[in-house]
Amino acid sequence: MLEVNDLRNSLRAAACFILLLALVHMASAESLRWVPVDERVNIDISSGLATLDGRSLKLSELEGKAIFLNFWATWCAPCRKEMPDMERMHKELSEMGLVVVAVSDDAPDDVRGFLKKNPYSFQFLIDPDGALAHSLEVPMLPTTMIIDKSGRLALTHLGAFDWDSPEALSGLKGLVAE
Repeated sequence: MLEVNDLRNSLRAAACFILLLALVHMASAESLRWVPVDERVNIDISSGLATLDGRSLKLSELEGKAIFLNFWATWCAPCRKEMPDMERMHKELSEMGLVVVAVSDDAPDDVRGFLKKNPYSFQFLIDPDGALAHSLEVPMLPTTMIIDKSGRLALTHLGAFDWDSPEALSGLKGLVAE
């Protein structure tokens, strides 16, 4: 009897996992929904984060720049999947003034190990106690928030996305030009 219950629980877990993957895929397939300029609200990005070398940094220090803020984890497959797109987008738009930041609550050694195998050039920060993710009510990984130059939320996207797609690049170029 115990084996039947174990099998039933395993099947339920597998079904939940497949459903979660389907939801993430659906989220990544939808269009980006930019918040109109007159409807954007300021968000608090003053929580202290840490660089990979242990220095303290607050995103609010980037005032006056558009920020692409991605919450991710080394163990998150959809997060890892969108990183190459983010790298290409970063290379195309960083000179225009877009700052790309990936924030994780993983241990710094785990992030450094990930970057050793995947040498991305954008900024990686650690949210050691998850304070920033908690204050911004990040519901899942990956979650991306795009903040305009005035510190207002211009877009929130749940799930992975093709960040170097024409749709994303067009919206981001418009944002940095504001």
